[in-house]
Amino acid sequence: MQIRTAFLSSTGKDLGKYRDAAYRAIERCGWHCVRMEDFPAADWAADDFCRAKVGECDALVGIVGHCYGSCPPGCDDSFTEREYNAAVDTDTPRLMFLAPDDFPLPAHLIEDDASREKQQQFRARVNQERIRDTFDSPDDLAARVSAALGNWEREHERTRSGATDEAGTGPILPLPPQPDLFHPYPLQEHFTGRVAEREMLTNWLAEGDDDVFALIAIGGMGKSALTWVWTLRDVC
Repeated sequence: MQIRTAFLSSTGKDLGKYRDAAYRAIERCGWHCVRMEDFPAADWAADDFCRAKVGECDALVGIVGHCYGSCPPGCDDSFTEREYNAAVDTDTPRLMFLAPDDFPLPAHLIEDDASREKQQQFRARVNQERIRDTFDSPDDLAARVSAALGNWEREHERTRSGATDEAGTGPILPLPPQPDLFHPYPLQEHFTGRVAEREMLTNWLAEGDDDVFALIAIGGMGKSALTWVWTLRDVC
């Protein structure tokens, strides 16, 4: 089975916790996350190496906050924007997540006026060029990254297989943008048990005879937690 790769792009000083959450979500979905923190020593300039890695990956997962970040020597664009440009140049799919306008930023991380203006322009560009999502916590971002990767995989498989619609008149169109979930259920990192139930769900999915599976129980029994864990650990 092919292991897909996602390049994780963002500034670090303001989005460290969010990078970690996105990394865990990408890995839990069965993808390999390529990020600067894991790069070995290499005879490359960091900017060249990052942009080359972007082109080798199946997708770019970009988190855009309110810090523009540092620029490579002799360049006016930040490392993060240059990674985005590399994805554009190599036609690498871009899954973008923008921090909300009221995203908290400690005073010591506030940049000068020129850098803030560049970041506003970059955010506006991303907002215009891609259907982007937003987030309000690390767990929220992780859930949205997982959903985006799942949507991308389903759309990719439908396109790659050349499947046609029921009338046989043409290819199935890509999945539409998924709705915003403003309060998604938090990820269950320490979930244990329910092995039999998860196997039942996996077997049902493999058989593919039914379109809908209803998981019904009284409130508080753990339906949402079971569904999240099964989706992230057994399906992604």
